[in-house]
Amino acid sequence: MLPFSSPRFISRTCAFACVALLLGQSPADTVLLKNGDRISGTVSRMKDGSVQIKTSYAGSVNIAISQVQRIVLDSPAPLLNQEGKLTTQKIFGAKTDVDPTPPYPIADVKILFPTVVDLGEKGSFSGHVNLALKLESGNSPKNELDTDFNIEYLFLKHKFSSQLQFEYDYNKSASTKQDWTSGNKYSYFYTPKYFLSYWYALKQEKYDGLELRQTTGPGWGYKFQTSPRTYSTTEYGLYYVHENYTGESSTEYISANWILNYETLILEDKLRFYHRHQAGLSLEDLDKQLWHSWTGFRIPLLRQFITSIEYEIDFDSSPDVNESRTKNTLRIKLGKEW
Repeated sequence: MLPFSSPRFISRTCAFACVALLLGQSPADTVLLKNGDRISGTVSRMKDGSVQIKTSYAGSVNIAISQVQRIVLDSPAPLLNQEGKLTTQKIFGAKTDVDPTPPYPIADVKILFPTVVDLGEKGSFSGHVNLALKLESGNSPKNELDTDFNIEYLFLKHKFSSQLQFEYDYNKSASTKQDWTSGNKYSYFYTPKYFLSYWYALKQEKYDGLELRQTTGPGWGYKFQTSPRTYSTTEYGLYYVHENYTGESSTEYISANWILNYETLILEDKLRFYHRHQAGLSLEDLDKQLWHSWTGFRIPLLRQFITSIEYEIDFDSSPDVNESRTKNTLRIKLGKEW
């Protein structure tokens, strides 16, 4: 009998093969859904009502926590609970007949795999900058330059944001437009969803009669359920408005304002739709209304570069004499985000 055909040799070979197979398997986390589906992969994040798991067959998948029954990690992971304390856990959710190990309640998890930003060891910067340029030649040569940027700094419950938009048109030997808008805001999140804010904004339309409009005051806001795909906040405030027009006396009034910011990923995360607006109504003269909105699509390119197509509406119910109440602008922009 050949040695490799003996029962002992065969049994040893099978044992070694099983051990090699087990050692070759990659450790995996498991997410069990309430409908019975089971997803295996690597859980990378749990925050703001969703858990993110990276799979070998579908890439990164985001699942609403409300649909999750149980999460089992390959090894204990750090988490920040709702009380702000740091601990480690391996099993979350409900017990099962197969594994009666007492799990950690999912509702008590604020952030799974918290970063140094989440732990308050440092703040985080995010934002984008865009540029739109138009050059025309011929009988009426005209050059246009539009640029804007938005930057945010988040540290624990504090958020600082600043926005600037600048439009400059040059026709022959003189500029024909020099408009800019600046908005600066501080927000304090006293709960994960509710926040207080203070807003200070400036606006100038040099050749349209508006020398300077200043808007400042407190507000109250709410952050809707967010996920890696969608972000949305709404805000209400009572602001003091002071306006200076060319050749006219200044005006001032109290305005009730509504601010909305909305962004969501569509088309398999290849396209981002966004809309934001600021609406104001004078409490002293209801015929005085302001509306400024930006709606568009943002497409990612390479190395954090983006291209955007945006439609802007700027409405003033009581503009300077001989000026239009509504200004509509369509832009195609190239920018970078971080």
